[in-house]
Amino acid sequence: MANKEEEMEVDESEVMAIQQREYYDHDTAIPDQDQVLNKAGKFVFQTGLEADLIHFLRFGQRGNLYTAKYHKINLQDAECVTELIKKGSGMQAVAIIRQFSDRNLAYKQEYPIYALAICCRSSDLNTKRAAYDSLSSVCRIPSHLFSFIKNCQEISKQTSKDHTSGWGRAHRQAINDWYIRHGADEHTLRRLASHLTKYGKRSGWTHRSVLRRAHVKVNKNYPQLNVKKDDPALKYLIMLATKGKKFADGNAFTIAEQKKEDYGSSALAKVKSFIDHVEEARTSENAEQVRQLILRHKLTREHISNRFLGDKEVWKALIRHMPLTAVIRNLGKMSKLGCFEEQDSFEENLVLGKLKNTELISKANVHPITFLIARNQYKTGQSRERTVSKNRKGRAALSWTVSQRVIEALWQGFIIACRRYTSTNKNILLSVEVGKSLEDKLPIYVRGMESLQTLDVAMTMIKVMKQIEPSCEVIVFTKSGVALPVDSSQCHDDIYRMIQESPVSDGSLSFKYALQNQKYNYDAFIILTDSEWSSSENVHPSDAFKTYCDAVEAIRETKPKLVVCNMVPSKVTIGDPKDRSTLTINGFDLHVPRIINDFIAADE
Repeated sequence: MANKEEEMEVDESEVMAIQQREYYDHDTAIPDQDQVLNKAGKFVFQTGLEADLIHFLRFGQRGNLYTAKYHKINLQDAECVTELIKKGSGMQAVAIIRQFSDRNLAYKQEYPIYALAICCRSSDLNTKRAAYDSLSSVCRIPSHLFSFIKNCQEISKQTSKDHTSGWGRAHRQAINDWYIRHGADEHTLRRLASHLTKYGKRSGWTHRSVLRRAHVKVNKNYPQLNVKKDDPALKYLIMLATKGKKFADGNAFTIAEQKKEDYGSSALAKVKSFIDHVEEARTSENAEQVRQLILRHKLTREHISNRFLGDKEVWKALIRHMPLTAVIRNLGKMSKLGCFEEQDSFEENLVLGKLKNTELISKANVHPITFLIARNQYKTGQSRERTVSKNRKGRAALSWTVSQRVIEALWQGFIIACRRYTSTNKNILLSVEVGKSLEDKLPIYVRGMESLQTLDVAMTMIKVMKQIEPSCEVIVFTKSGVALPVDSSQCHDDIYRMIQESPVSDGSLSFKYALQNQKYNYDAFIILTDSEWSSSENVHPSDAFKTYCDAVEAIRETKPKLVVCNMVPSKVTIGDPKDRSTLTINGFDLHVPRIINDFIAADE
């Protein structure tokens, strides 16, 4: 792979004609293309014209389009799943859905869950059976299961003639098996106990309502799941979830099991002990008692009463076994409570150690951008959002004393997280075209990360790309179209000011810059923007990109790729959605850097 700085041997006569051809006017539609007018009065492509299963499982909608933040999926988005079933390929569809889930290929788990629900609602028995057999693989935690149930109900109401709820025999049996699988051994039983006490209500469902609708039975053998009839620990947990702790403790079955000689070493004793300690922590009025329960039984934040979430000593106990992602999320809260007041304290060193622990970062799969956003937020000393409730007035933003050691640890965590990601080894041109909105000239905020401005996200992406991609060139354009290179050696404030003072929105500039400077070795273009585009020279950005591709194809076989990231809500794109070498991203979230990396690295 040639480096972007190296000269490429090209025959100028082969590309001269391509460079000099006339561009299509941006004020008119390109012939034979499906285009519409955007807010700036320019013709662009409509999104969502093509779909297939792979793209739906990755992006949740048609074509090479990813939308940050939640958008409600509908049957039209997943039309490809229905078509595959009609063609007799439902089994293959289920296999792909399961593979995406097992290998964590989907950027959001809600997409495979929705596709699986469609297969479960199918009239094709083989597809239906295979889909239900895959339920535990795709829905690994209760929130996934509850989302699946909700999707199944909505799909049934839309597709069935009698508008049934969809709680048929196969549906009930699959959900029954989902719970029974957790009774296979002591480890999974403890996890089920944790699920029942942590996940109260999701997607409008509770464990109580689901178990009752599914008619979960523990009074028979499940040899395929290695669960015997009337397993004491499992039966206790099912009674607990459906009828409450008082009923489960006082049930004749539980009392009889407790009288057995081997009860003390049984799975039931261990599960019941955990449930007793959770209940004790929730009802206790003594902070020290709660702290001891947390330390001894590894209880989590969800297991204790809200009255103790402002107690410093309780938080010190929670830190001991707190997962890395929860630590990053609660740094401001812990600083406000004074957990890091004592220099070189045990709690501070523990948190700093977690933030810099390579193994923890890898196990939790924390993306570098998570560390950068947390660092930018933490060093401000206050949260940007106010908590608002229907029943209470808005609270003041959370503020805290900033620890310089925490800021440094977050930066080191960012560097470690970057090392986990493999470079695409591609020559990339990152063009930043954000600053101020075209209409009101005020800073605007990012869809999917509403507390951050587009400038903040642009700065974050520059740092991430510079760390992961050694051959990534970053440029911004002045109002006159002059390209200004951004070097990693420049200080943060200088880069921020450069971008802020160059709010250009002309998607064709990157390609014309590459052509004019005879840079034919770019493998991918990434354009970060905050507008719907208004080209100063009335040149279609997609046409300019095609011109560059034609010039490159005259020299080498590999076609360049284009990623357009519009960080504000939009229903249009400058990229051609029919072109598989073009990816459109609406908004920005933690999945976007991985999506871009996967897209650029993938072979055509």
